[in-house]
Amino acid sequence: MAWKPPGRSELRERVRFEVRRKGERVGGVIKEEWVTFCPDRRVRLLPQRGGESVIADRAAGVSVWILDVPADSVVRQITAAMRVVDARDEARTWDIKSPPLDLAGDDRWRTLTLEMGGSDG
Repeated sequence: MAWKPPGRSELRERVRFEVRRKGERVGGVIKEEWVTFCPDRRVRLLPQRGGESVIADRAAGVSVWILDVPADSVVRQITAAMRVVDARDEARTWDIKSPPLDLAGDDRWRTLTLEMGGSDG
């Protein structure tokens, strides 16, 4: 099935994007912390559906998600080194697995592949 841009009514989730910043030196180890890169955005967030590999990942505690976000100058700077945090429940975090893609080709939307339950960035 071809990708279809979400309608404004489908942007039900609120997330923010965070980037890792080097913190202070503690006992010879540099502690890194997550800081907000992009404040709250309304997005469409859908779990990946599919075959055996998706089911196997879920059994291992990992789930793949697809995120669609309206593109602007800040969103275009998002990289796979960042993470996504649910603005309503900060315990829900996703690791960005692919750089933002322009699937429609009209520079209005960016689609990211996310992973929940894996490593945290």
